Amino acid sequence: MIFNFLYTGFIQMLSVFSTKLSVSNTIIAVDKIHYYIVVQKVEMKKQKLQFYGLSAFFLCTMFLNAQEASFSTKEISLFKNGNALFLKQGYFPTSQQGSIVLDNLLFPKAMEMSSESHYAVQTARFPFMIGTLNFNAPNNHIKQIQRRNKPTDTDTLLQHITSFHDLLKANRGQKVKVILPEENRAFEGTIFSVSEEEVFLHNGKDFFLAPIKKIRDFKFIDPPVNTQKILLPNPKMSTPFTKPWEIQLDLENNHPNQLLELSYLRRGITWLPFYQIEFLPGHKANLDFKAEIINDLESFDRAKVNLIVGIPSFKYAYGEDPIVSGQSLANYLERMNNPPQQKREEDFMSQMRISSIQDDGNQVLASAPFGQEIGDLYYYQLKDLSLCESCRGMYTLASSQVDYEDIYTLRLTGNSEDYEQDKDQQNSSLKVWHTIRFKNTLGKPTTTGPVFFFHTQQGVRLPLGQQLMEYTPAEAMATTNVAITPEIQADFIDLEIDREDIDKDDYDYLVKVKGQIRLKNDKRIAVNLHIERPIIGDPKNSSIPWKTLALASNLNSQNKNNLVIWDLTLKPGEEKTIEYFYDFLAR
Repeated sequence: MIFNFLYTGFIQMLSVFSTKLSVSNTIIAVDKIHYYIVVQKVEMKKQKLQFYGLSAFFLCTMFLNAQEASFSTKEISLFKNGNALFLKQGYFPTSQQGSIVLDNLLFPKAMEMSSESHYAVQTARFPFMIGTLNFNAPNNHIKQIQRRNKPTDTDTLLQHITSFHDLLKANRGQKVKVILPEENRAFEGTIFSVSEEEVFLHNGKDFFLAPIKKIRDFKFIDPPVNTQKILLPNPKMSTPFTKPWEIQLDLENNHPNQLLELSYLRRGITWLPFYQIEFLPGHKANLDFKAEIINDLESFDRAKVNLIVGIPSFKYAYGEDPIVSGQSLANYLERMNNPPQQKREEDFMSQMRISSIQDDGNQVLASAPFGQEIGDLYYYQLKDLSLCESCRGMYTLASSQVDYEDIYTLRLTGNSEDYEQDKDQQNSSLKVWHTIRFKNTLGKPTTTGPVFFFHTQQGVRLPLGQQLMEYTPAEAMATTNVAITPEIQADFIDLEIDREDIDKDDYDYLVKVKGQIRLKNDKRIAVNLHIERPIIGDPKNSSIPWKTLALASNLNSQNKNNLVIWDLTLKPGEEKTIEYFYDFLAR
């Protein structure tokens, strides 16, 4: 039944072309997909029925299998700073001259913030990063690539004129009489030109310039034109944002169905690494390394996605490729000669731009194997990944069970050269962090990202905290804070025990200090405590053994920079005081 319906429809369509038509080589095109039917010396008047049957058969087959030529995304490399490198492929027909013409609609438009809302809107800009746009024709050679504007098909609409200014413009070349009562003047002539504020008249001999606002009496001598033509763009040829354009690729060899590869770098899609650690009995933990993809750029289907770890350098990321963006020479030079200021990069957020666009998309859950190392960057690979525009995806990159060690960390503030006499430095509300230390057994390095800690008890997930886990090479030891523990109390004080008057450079005194750190463990288990404090001056001795590390010193200072470290164990309920001494030069 379906075949009979299609057969009848195609017979009626082809009958339009049946009158006095002789065909030696016939080409029939449907939706830009060309199907070739070769009929040798067919006389339509004599063999009409055979031709219709053959044409209907091939057209039915073509109709059911036709697809519009376009690019499909094969691979995407995502950087954490919001940039992504796209690789696309597609088959395109070539002309007899060996050229391929690509419509501007084949290129995804930019997503920008609307000034009136918090939603992303599609604009006519195509901001591919300058120098990254590339076309490749496998088994062929591209001789040149040109961009040009397409001729725009338009329709016209007659509309009645509703303003005096539009009436004057519509009647250019018509003879009129203008009277200005304020100046007691009148003039007859032909409307020569019309500006925003004035009308210019000419009577063949003299010219007259009349301000439009001062015209109080106006008469037509020639028949007036009271309608104007409005040009309506054809929706197939243009968009409300820009003039339609196309890119022509001239090839060395004419292949009927040429494979094209397109690659470019754009901003608008990024990935966020994060970790989840579940504590288990026996000082073991499950470590999951996951990633979320934020896609505000364009949809892709069954593509290979590379999640890149590292800090890539895109010196001209602010520049737009002129071939696709179509920007004027003046705008291009202004943009390249006045680059935006670079922002300072700090933690894991420095390598990615969090969009304020509201997320109305869907979330997808999947898993994928680990990636590989390429050059100075590292790629985590996801295969056969599909994600629509404005959607979000979550993926598990790797999992491992690790052995961890509990460490409690106390970091004290350092001293200063600007020392005030009779004002001892002290702090009675110190924070002791619960820290864990484990080996990265995932087999690959981990990038900087947030880590969430939890413990599952009777099927209920109990949160313990969230912190930042830093980059850790494979098989190296990772250390990260978990939470502040209130069960270990600590305070410290610096007491001045002596002061000597000196005259050395800009310093007035040599100050001798006794420091005290008081500790108490209220936990029911013994804890390993790690204490750090930077000290400016000369560390002398400590009641509990310490390590002193020399740090880089200020060139304008006579004092040395040091980091002193204590590692000790506190039994349950134990209290302990650390006494240490150091000297420094003060002003």
